[in-house]
Amino acid sequence: MTTRLEKQKKGFFRDNKNKNMEYDPAESEYTVQTPVYHERSRLPVFLLIMSGMAAGAVAFWLLAVPAIKQGIYQEANQQIVQYSESLATQGAELTKAADAMISGFAGISHILIGIAVLVLFRSLKKCFE
Repeated sequence: MTTRLEKQKKGFFRDNKNKNMEYDPAESEYTVQTPVYHERSRLPVFLLIMSGMAAGAVAFWLLAVPAIKQGIYQEANQQIVQYSESLATQGAELTKAADAMISGFAGISHILIGIAVLVLFRSLKKCFE
């Protein structure tokens, strides 16, 4: 019986006396080795999970936080615009009220001047009669 090493030395062309032998896959040079299960330590898995969480936190900080801040600033700007618009409308209403008050005073003063003129003419009429 020949050993594996002897078969390798002979090469593919063997002696004629071995022609009657059957093919044995266990003796083949090209055997498929099954993968061996190796239990890995937990440290690399832990480090991988922690690095993923750190990358997620960085992505959140760089993408979501500026968007949230922008929304807050935009809402504050809208409130400032609404406040300034309300002040402008209140100022316009106060201006209208002041104009009405001035025109009211002017109307009253015209009426009083008219009455004063009538009283003056009446007193002059009594003086000349």
